[in-house]
Amino acid sequence: MSTIRRSTGVYDTGMPIVVISDGRSAGGDRMKTIDIYKRGAGSGWYQAIVDDEDFERASQYTWYARVRRGKLHNVYRIDKGPPCMRCISMHHEITRVPSSQHMDHKNRNAGDNRKCNLRVCSPAENQCNHGPRADGCVKYKGVSYRKHARKYSARIKLEGEELWLGYHDTAELAAIAYDEEAIKVHGDYAWLNRDHFPGLSDGGRGRDRYG
Repeated sequence: MSTIRRSTGVYDTGMPIVVISDGRSAGGDRMKTIDIYKRGAGSGWYQAIVDDEDFERASQYTWYARVRRGKLHNVYRIDKGPPCMRCISMHHEITRVPSSQHMDHKNRNAGDNRKCNLRVCSPAENQCNHGPRADGCVKYKGVSYRKHARKYSARIKLEGEELWLGYHDTAELAAIAYDEEAIKVHGDYAWLNRDHFPGLSDGGRGRDRYG
């Protein structure tokens, strides 16, 4: 089996993983790292982490990185069959969950494949754990600016339908309204603005005007 070796480059999973020197995560879990390689345009090296107990099995394969918008989207290996060639994601390899089932990385870091960070989910639950659109006019998830009303609106998706959460004077108040509803309808899968934007701790009194 051919193996790709890291020669140069800086590891980047797109989201920070805190590792202390003795091979444990900040939470105390024993873990090890595996080099992964992005092929094609923008080729380079990334890194995945796995539980100590899964390292030997995972490290026997060559792993590749699928990157979107500069961030690690998936870690996979190529299985040449039989009966046919296919890609197997690291999270499915680690958990032995069939590839037909969706899985979610709790911290949204595709390079963090410790079992404590992986869970089986539905496609809808996986989408609940996604952040705001990168091309959005407002940085908060579920928030839009309505020029005709000169206010911010909050909306949330539930089972394919959008729920209207009203107009708000500031983007922060709209984000808080989204978070409150997300906790109710999405539960543990909810992506919350307050976890990513410390400014929301002031109760929405700050300003984030658009237009």
